[in-house]
Amino acid sequence: MEGARTEMLIALKFLATVDAWRDEDRRRQDMVDLAKVYRAVEPGQFDHEQAVRLGGLAYPGAERELRKLLDKIDRGKPLSI
Repeated sequence: MEGARTEMLIALKFLATVDAWRDEDRRRQDMVDLAKVYRAVEPGQFDHEQAVRLGGLAYPGAERELRKLLDKIDRGKPLSI
């Protein structure tokens, strides 16, 4: 399942960007990595809802935050951690 790896990677990178214990520079790099991976996925080869569901397992509201983040990437909006 090639796609499942991509969704998991997106979810894990998201979790790294919101980890308050992680160094801010590393969190910024994780955000850049997440966006690069997400943009590189071929249309139809990514299960958006699976990525959001996986990222949402971390804490209440995480699904909503990841959904907003992916939407920003889709619209070419600036990202922040």
